[in-house]
Amino acid sequence: MGDFMKTSENILQNLNKIASLVATDNFRYYNNNPNKHKTTDCVIRAISAALNKSWDDVLKDLTSYALKYKYFVNCEELYEIYLKDHKWEKHKAPHKRNGSVYLLGEWLKTFNEEAIVTIDENHLTYVNNHIVYDIWDCTDNEVGVFWTQK
Repeated sequence: MGDFMKTSENILQNLNKIASLVATDNFRYYNNNPNKHKTTDCVIRAISAALNKSWDDVLKDLTSYALKYKYFVNCEELYEIYLKDHKWEKHKAPHKRNGSVYLLGEWLKTFNEEAIVTIDENHLTYVNNHIVYDIWDCTDNEVGVFWTQK
């Protein structure tokens, strides 16, 4: 019985992982990392999708900016400069009328633009036409600051 329970738990864990990759109304799995690594490259993934540039080109650009401005490539201060130079405008985190924060899935129902969005203050994702493009479904997470094209 013990082995059966362990096997059942493993199956459930794997099903939960798979479920997070399934497309929904507001989520599409998107990983433009050239080696398909699922790593801490969300800044590069989101920005490259928004700018329609390759993952490699955005990494090279951000590395050049990092050497110039002395910030690390995934530091908000750095990619904020980079996005501004590419005609993207930063906006404060949106709030509901009662002052509470939006979850990304809720916000997508009211937001119609292309955007790069900060999620839970430590993740960057790309949104277009009410759909999140990322390696995981972050629609149940809080929306932070975001950028739109000017």
